Amino acid sequence: MFDPETLRTFISVAETGSFSKAAERLCKTTATISYRIKLLEENTGVGLFFRTTRSVSLTAAGSHLLSQAKDWLAWLDSMPDELRQVNDGVERQVNIVVNNLLYSPQAVASLLSWLNARYPFTQFHFSRQIYMGVWDSLLYEGFSLAIGVTGTEPLANTFMLDPLGSVQWRFVMSADPRIIL
Repeated sequence: MFDPETLRTFISVAETGSFSKAAERLCKTTATISYRIKLLEENTGVGLFFRTTRSVSLTAAGSHLLSQAKDWLAWLDSMPDELRQVNDGVERQVNIVVNNLLYSPQAVASLLSWLNARYPFTQFHFSRQIYMGVWDSLLYEGFSLAIGVTGTEPLANTFMLDPLGSVQWRFVMSADPRIIL
């Protein structure tokens, strides 16, 4: 009923507003286009087009199917690449936790842009934590990657650390105890 060719035919008729223009676009006969749409309407049990002698327009059900059909076809078209990514061992979802003191919206946006370009079928979720909460997220909350600062406390042996740089902390306090930073 909803095979890719039928969906492409339906979309073409909806976009051109004409069986003959859709036939031209798809290099098919008008009779073939008309027959496919007739079968689609019979199989779904709903009229998808209002027909006049000069044009066709979508019914409410047709409008709904149009938005869904475009999504389905995009999904079908992307599936081979998505399957290759899965076959290569790339995770479908990656949760990343960032230490609050290191968090920068611009840096996270830049990282997300790079990750999405490289792994288009993976969903990336970012979270912020303070201090050791970063490592707790990694240990106990299913996070895959952490961007943080290790302290003097040893981390679990299951972590692989890859230093990206160093941070020098400066602890400052006011001479006036009434001033709170």
